[in-house]
Formats: sequence, C-alpha cells, structure tokens
Amino acid sequence: SYPIGARTRFSTGLQGQTTERHIVLLASSVEPASQRVAEGLGLPKGADVIRLETRGEADGRPVSRAAGWFEARRFAGIDAAMAETGSITASLARFGIDDYLRQSTVLSARHADAADLADLDLQPGAIVLVTVAVNVTPDGQPIQFSESRFPAERVELKLSAL
Repeated sequence: SYPIGARTRFSTGLQGQTTERHIVLLASSVEPASQRVAEGLGLPKGADVIRLETRGEADGRPVSRAAGWFEARRFAGIDAAMAETGSITASLARFGIDDYLRQSTVLSARHADAADLADLDLQPGAIVLVTVAVNVTPDGQPIQFSESRFPAERVELKLSAL
C-alpha cells in the first residue's frame, strides 16, 4: 500500500511493509520541456529540463517506474546526485530543498506498454496505475513534474487529502 498525500516519498512510503527499498537511476537526459512538463514546472515550453528515468524496488521486486523532470538551470547535476544517493529527496536536499509538498496528483490506469512489461517484470495484459504529479517547495515553487507507473497486481495507491 503506497500512500499519496502532502509529503509523498518513496523512501518512507513503504516503511513497515518492506525490509529494503531503493530507487535505481536507469537513465538521464537534458531535453526541451514539452507543453505538459512546462506547464507543470511553470516554465516556457522548450525550456531545458533534466529527465530522470527511475525504477523503485522493494525487497528486490520492481514496484514503480517513473520519469521525473526538473528545471535544468536550477538543478544541474541532479542526475549525479540521484545516481549517488538513490533518492529524489536526498538529491533535492543537495540543492537546498529540505522539504517539499505534493501540489497535485492525477491518477489513471492503462495496460502496461512494452517498456513497463520489461522494467516492472509484468506479463502481457497487465494493468499499471499511473500518477502524474507536481511537487513544490513549501512556498509553492514547482520543482518536479513526474509520471509514475505502478503494477496494479503488486501495488495499491492510498490517497489522502493533499
């Protein structure tokens, strides 16, 4: 059961349910922000953003696959921080962000695509729960736009008031 609320964190969200949790950085790149990413981060369309592709694992099993976008100018080096720490929260702390809040989460479901099947160790026809989220600093500045996929057969999302 993965809680989604005001302070959603992978590092603490599965505490008490799993022995071991970590995030693996699969890839990173700098790219122009799409309209959707730009709107989420409050940037002009086409602004440089850093995209982190990650997989969350609990007790050796994949439980999430995510893409997270960060403003490239403000967060230059977040990919190296993520590779070293294995944590978005710890990586953001290196940029002076000691706390952040979930501004919004949109939840949907779909069939897993080929990448999800491989990365989440799923069988054809599997369903993934999809969250599209924006995280902000306590004063409301957007810092992360993300899209995460969770295998519905393995993970339940528990929504609380934001």
